[in-house]
Amino acid sequence: MPMQIAPVAPHRQGEVLDPQAAPSLPLAVDTHGRRFHVEWDADAPVTPLGQLVATIESSFPLPQQMDRFFAFETHQFQVSAPEELQRELITTAERQSLIHAPQRAANEASSKIRRDVEAFVADGVASLREQTGTL
Repeated sequence: MPMQIAPVAPHRQGEVLDPQAAPSLPLAVDTHGRRFHVEWDADAPVTPLGQLVATIESSFPLPQQMDRFFAFETHQFQVSAPEELQRELITTAERQSLIHAPQRAANEASSKIRRDVEAFVADGVASLREQTGTL
């Protein structure tokens, strides 16, 4: 069974239907999204301006419901700086040491790898000589 909807009065109480008061040209209405052109239709069951006002009224909350839709909050932050700035000074020698540290580490690693490879090859050669002597 289709749902029954109660009829709604097309005009608001107090709205005067005066076709003489209707604008003769389309009326431009600017909204947030775009511009609409509204024309008067004397044969329409409602006036377009009445619909416009009703749409605008239904789009905004009542003043007593405003806090449900909008929040007005204040956040405060405090930033403090130290009372006295301190600087750690390093000597030129320490600075040079820091600059050359990566190169020193690379050189030490290269030397260790070279020594370990030479020891490994020497052990391999000695083992091969021993096995060859056994044959």
